[in-house]
Amino acid sequence: MTIIVQTTASAAARDYDWLLTAIGKWNGNRADLAPMIPDFVMLAEKRLNADLEARLQESIATLAATAGNPSVAIPDDFAEIRSLSVPNNPPLDYITPDQFNARASSISAGTPRYFTSIGAAIYLYPTPDADISLGAAYRAYVPPLADSAGSNWLIEQHPNVYLAAAMCEALSYTKNWAELPAWEKKYADAIQSVNRPDWFSGSSMRVRSDVRPV
Repeated sequence: MTIIVQTTASAAARDYDWLLTAIGKWNGNRADLAPMIPDFVMLAEKRLNADLEARLQESIATLAATAGNPSVAIPDDFAEIRSLSVPNNPPLDYITPDQFNARASSISAGTPRYFTSIGAAIYLYPTPDADISLGAAYRAYVPPLADSAGSNWLIEQHPNVYLAAAMCEALSYTKNWAELPAWEKKYADAIQSVNRPDWFSGSSMRVRSDVRPV
């Protein structure tokens, strides 16, 4: 008796090399496209980071704030702040950059109660009067495959969303308008399936105007 056991590729097999090969195959293994395939992946990742709102993007970091300096550097993979807090104090309230600038015109130092995000930094008000550690919860960008040993949580768990996003870039490049709509639909469905069970809408970020005396 011969027993045939069928196996499927493991999630670990879905990595950067797999994606490059798959994009080539789906485009007919065209030699002229081979040098462009890494760019298709890079552009796909830019799009994915704009569209994803997945739970596995949630990250926690400890940020260091120094006395007399209102600005705090943010992590390289920072996409969107979720909450910020000083130990043993209520979470900081988010204010807009305009509100921050209005408050910052008055000289004040103490335990921060508000924050805003401007460029590559978070700004605190009042300015810390001592060195402190801040607990930050934030949405992180998906690690680029080319810079993360060829793998990340998204391609391991949802290779279809990576392939669809990259194929949309490839078909746009080749001006294959006939097949592009089908892949755009695949991409939209894949993104929805990743996002659907995720972030609870009870936001931890609160935007206020003037609710506390300063």
